[in-house]
Amino acid sequence: MNLQVYPLSKIVKVGDTNSDIKEGISAGMWTVAVLKGGSEIGFTEVQINEMDPYNLQKRMKHEENRFLNEGAIDRINNRLTEKRIYLLVKKIQIFMS
Repeated sequence: MNLQVYPLSKIVKVGDTNSDIKEGISAGMWTVAVLKGGSEIGFTEVQINEMDPYNLQKRMKHEENRFLNEGAIDRINNRLTEKRIYLLVKKIQIFMS
């Protein structure tokens, strides 16, 4: 399938693993990491809902740091809303200017 989407520097890859972030960066894309509910956090939705909020935030902060160290430009907790997309686009525009 050839989607003819280019240049890749104009694309945002959203992923929930470190390899997603590495793939996006290697391809020249902007990358955004999903934290809560993502694969790297290592818990099911039921476990997350039952988890002590302090421990959950601690785990999410750890994963956030890992993603940002891999090169993600931002992270989202679990939902990519229109407002969040707008803010991410603005952030990328600032980086590009």
